[in-house]
Amino acid sequence: MNAHHKKASYRPPPPKSLSRYAAGTSELAVVEGAGGAGGQQGLRRLAETAQRLPFGWQFDAIIPSIGASSSTDMALKLKAALAPNASFYLCEQVNLADILEPAFLSSFVRQGSLVALSTDDAEVIEISLTDPAFRAGKPGFERTKRLLRDWPTRTDLLDALQGQGVPQEGKRFDLLMAYTDEAGAAQPITFPSSIRSRVLSSSVTLRTLPSLAVPASNAFPRAEPPTKRARTSSGAFRRAVEQDDPARFWDEYREWAGLIRLGGDAEEKLRWTDAGQEGEEGWGLGRELCEKGEVTVLSCDGLLHPKMLSRALEDVLTGSNLSALPFLSLSLTPFPHAPLSHLSSVSPPVVGTSKRPNGKKRKRGRGRGEEEEADRERMEDEGGWEAVLRPQDGGNQFEWHIWEGL
Repeated sequence: MNAHHKKASYRPPPPKSLSRYAAGTSELAVVEGAGGAGGQQGLRRLAETAQRLPFGWQFDAIIPSIGASSSTDMALKLKAALAPNASFYLCEQVNLADILEPAFLSSFVRQGSLVALSTDDAEVIEISLTDPAFRAGKPGFERTKRLLRDWPTRTDLLDALQGQGVPQEGKRFDLLMAYTDEAGAAQPITFPSSIRSRVLSSSVTLRTLPSLAVPASNAFPRAEPPTKRARTSSGAFRRAVEQDDPARFWDEYREWAGLIRLGGDAEEKLRWTDAGQEGEEGWGLGRELCEKGEVTVLSCDGLLHPKMLSRALEDVLTGSNLSALPFLSLSLTPFPHAPLSHLSSVSPPVVGTSKRPNGKKRKRGRGRGEEEEADRERMEDEGGWEAVLRPQDGGNQFEWHIWEGL
């Protein structure tokens, strides 16, 4: 049989992850200003990561203390940087046309940085308010404003066909908003008189967890981005098993960090035990990689403007001595229905079709629909970022590891 008549068998591709991982090493001595050398590389990368998530909702900092080290100073600095700036507005029953008032657009949309998120996850609207052509008096602007003001709360098709439609008030939304100037400093918002708003403050809490199994500083793998592994045989992709696999360490570490963030009964699974004894179910990292210590956890809940958070982290970390800590873990979780605009450049393929999002045909194979279904679920579930900063032993450098799309 000719080769072009032979039916190709389906081979599953290597496992994919939508998360992005980056790692590197930077100097502990940070030089202020854009011209600062390698000392700012890790902090600059962290600041850029914080700005890529537009709707952060829960920020957590895990600050460990082992032996003579103390986590109190870093915890208080983070709290002082976040507490006065992590406020936001709740605007109730807003007709979206009211946001298009020219004075509001000029003061808070076309300058500075405004983020707004509806608490209703049933509607998605995308309008470029900064487009130079989108100006009051122009046909496109006035038509958009009219449609938003008259957006029906419900549509009764039968009544409409019979000409019996009852005039309705335009659809309204509850919105969360936060605003900063270009430098990332939180600023108050002056709303049009038709919008009812009130200021809410993010909740910033500190708690200390004593006598825990804390990962030792020398247990962390080196800050090296993962390399692609070549396929060693034909057939399905099989991940090589390595005794000292960094990916395995990070999976177990993130389980440890997740239990710390949960607190309550979850933290009991990480309680330090006598020498030679492990927890009942071996949660988190193996005890041979841990030391006895305590952990201070800072949690900040609320709509966190990305520029405000980025500036707060830069200010605190630039003026802090990271070498006094075994490591520092930071993470940000997005609002439950916030879009993953910083990770997904296109929509996931529609399950059950043979087309790509750009309309081109895609060659189908056995199991293709199941893969697309899994990709869609993974995109809906993932989001946020996590960072680990660890000072190197006996040196003037720190290692940084950053994941996006967790």
